[in-house]
Amino acid sequence: MRISKPRLLALTLAAALTIATPAAAEPAAPADADRAGATEAPAGSPTDPLGTVAPTTPDNATTAGSPAAEQSTQGKQARIPQFLYDAGAETGNSREPANFVVRWGDSVDVVRWAQENRGIADYPAYVLDVMERTYDYYVNQVGFADPDALSPGRDFKINIYLCGSWSGGFLPPANWAGADEVGAGHMCLPYDKFWDDWVESHEFVHVLQVYASQQNRAAGNGGGFGEGNPYAGPFWEAHANYLARMRRPEVVTGSGYLGRHHYRWLDEQTYYGDWTLINTLRDRYGTSFVDDLWFEARQGEHPITTIKRVLGLDHGSFAELIADHARRNVAFDYTDGAAIRSDLWRAPGATYRPLYTVSLQTVDANAGAYRIPADRAPQQYGYNHIELRPDSSGAISVRLDGTGGGAPSPDWRFGFVAVGADFSARYSPLYRSGESGSFALEAGETHLILVVTATPTEHVDYPLGTPSPGYPYALTVQGGTPVAGTT
Repeated sequence: MRISKPRLLALTLAAALTIATPAAAEPAAPADADRAGATEAPAGSPTDPLGTVAPTTPDNATTAGSPAAEQSTQGKQARIPQFLYDAGAETGNSREPANFVVRWGDSVDVVRWAQENRGIADYPAYVLDVMERTYDYYVNQVGFADPDALSPGRDFKINIYLCGSWSGGFLPPANWAGADEVGAGHMCLPYDKFWDDWVESHEFVHVLQVYASQQNRAAGNGGGFGEGNPYAGPFWEAHANYLARMRRPEVVTGSGYLGRHHYRWLDEQTYYGDWTLINTLRDRYGTSFVDDLWFEARQGEHPITTIKRVLGLDHGSFAELIADHARRNVAFDYTDGAAIRSDLWRAPGATYRPLYTVSLQTVDANAGAYRIPADRAPQQYGYNHIELRPDSSGAISVRLDGTGGGAPSPDWRFGFVAVGADFSARYSPLYRSGESGSFALEAGETHLILVVTATPTEHVDYPLGTPSPGYPYALTVQGGTPVAGTT
């Protein structure tokens, strides 16, 4: 449940003190894989946005009815985080509008630099204009999380550090965002970056995720995907790219994900690109459902567990959802699919061709017997795309038999996708292990793709960096043959 401002004003002082405890920022993650080549701050460094946030006490809390809260009705305050003082860093260079403070260091005159290198007369004003527009887009138009709904977001402006402008190697160039020691949002962006509405959107979403987690805690859910949740860190990144793509829907290939479909969802190899499942949730259940996951999640809950619980899905329905996600990605059949495809099939007038298919191992060609290579077997909620070539105009028949391989709670779904040159997609019913399905191309359709998805009956919470097993399977193909894969 989201926190409304009127409801907050009605909270008791004791409750307000409790909910004002700031949520921890996102758990540590590998380097950002955005187009700009962003990197995260090293964990444990003085500038680490992922570190432990100091708990709020009655001495430093900002609560409804307190002087700081009353001040916030007249405008948010600027504050200098403690780590800047601790480092003896330059704090005098700053500029502030309504919702942000931009800060820069003593090593680079960023105003002069921008005049000479970018033709920008007033660089701090330029940066703040970009960020205020970003704030307006995500807070007032998209409506994900409102910083003004709760302290400290309603009391303090968000600090933006133009990293790389300080002397002594303090705040080196990097892209990160999170919460400072009192739970207020702050962001690090290289002073010489190109402001392209992509990286700054991604990082600003992290600030909103911090505030959403604080509001989740205020609602009694313990912080949900924040508060040090050990399984949610990758979801922060996937969700940040999902929301960044609302503003730049044509940005796709920088995710580092495509071609790694067999990895488990939110694996460290894929999570920046795992926004495609969030796209599926958006198209099936609406944008507000995706937003509400942050407010309905329970502390320590894996996002998959949250999705299943909030939707009330039994295993069969959840397996269908996961398999639907896998087959949509054959032609990126989403409401923003045209923008996605413009980045993947870039040639003018491009027609459909499979991009990310896998090869099968032949067991007995005469019998149509094949198997998935062990290193390509889909992991938990991973999938394979396999191109099939019909022998004639008739249907291809496929039987799938899961072999398990020792992976827990084995289960699979498979189905066919027929694709036209114009990227139109037609789907077969979904089938289970031990079943057979048939499908045939129709007029105007040029490619037939088999999609196999691992849908284990019991979810496993794999910590980030922990290997997870694949779910191997064997196929019997009649009326056609598998085509060599592209990955």
